[in-house]
Amino acid sequence: MERFGQMLQIDASPFDWLSNGSMITLHGAIDDATGSVTALRFERTECLDGYFHVLEETILSYGIPRSLYSDAHSIFFSPSPSKLSLTEELRGAGEGRTQFGKALEILGINPIKALSPQAKGRIERLWGTLQHRLVVDLRVAGVSTPEEANAFLASYRTRHNDLFAVPPKDEATAFVPAPSKEDLALILCRRAFRKVTGDSTVSWKGRKWSALDSQGRKVLFRKGVEVEVLDLLDGRTVLHRQGAFHELVRVEEGAEKKTPKGANAATSSTGERVRKPWTPRPDHPWKREYERMASRKRIREHSLEQIPWRG
Repeated sequence: MERFGQMLQIDASPFDWLSNGSMITLHGAIDDATGSVTALRFERTECLDGYFHVLEETILSYGIPRSLYSDAHSIFFSPSPSKLSLTEELRGAGEGRTQFGKALEILGINPIKALSPQAKGRIERLWGTLQHRLVVDLRVAGVSTPEEANAFLASYRTRHNDLFAVPPKDEATAFVPAPSKEDLALILCRRAFRKVTGDSTVSWKGRKWSALDSQGRKVLFRKGVEVEVLDLLDGRTVLHRQGAFHELVRVEEGAEKKTPKGANAATSSTGERVRKPWTPRPDHPWKREYERMASRKRIREHSLEQIPWRG
């Protein structure tokens, strides 16, 4: 590749990074044209959130890359269509349509599957370099937890790029402008579909949840309506239906959702501040995807709700 941002290689490496006898996993992305490391993230194991954090840091720092080169891990690519259920096929699941793959599609990033570790040699060589240099620097800095290590990585990545990155053959960047951090959060998240029960709650992670409006009042839905639950990287849980977003709060047994008297801002029954329902900007990638999917479903007279993310 000749341009910065034209293709990033993305991968993860389990290793005793903290020199304490325990394996943790470093997720990372490296630009193919320059060797610049665009993001690094420690997690306990290789996981979707680790890659979402890497992609988020990359996009907020540089913009949206043109393509991502990865192995065939199920985080990146779905099973063959023959292994998918009818519901998954109707929702558009298929090759490249995992939650990570769907996020790439919305962002306009082309996923490319490497056929062997040797095919993504640049990031494989990066792991060898970091297993020698980063491990020593973490030990010298007294870093002992993954959380401390993640805080250390930002400055380390800058020093690493100063030493090892090279200029691209073509000076024009291939990165395209990034959405805001808040808008990006709606894309880089875990998503699942749920049916609303008779008391306007949804079940998620073994608990019941209610959606609250900007005044802290429970949002009512018709029984059986399909909604989307989003787990954001910052820890919030959000309900999405037809372009409107409401933060979800857990329903305790026998508890009633009320707005405390005299509150200066909308709060839940637990006293937590309730944010205003989230509406993306008209030019947000999600909005364009929603309009495209809605139009397609009207033409096909499909019975499912008009929700953009089906992967």
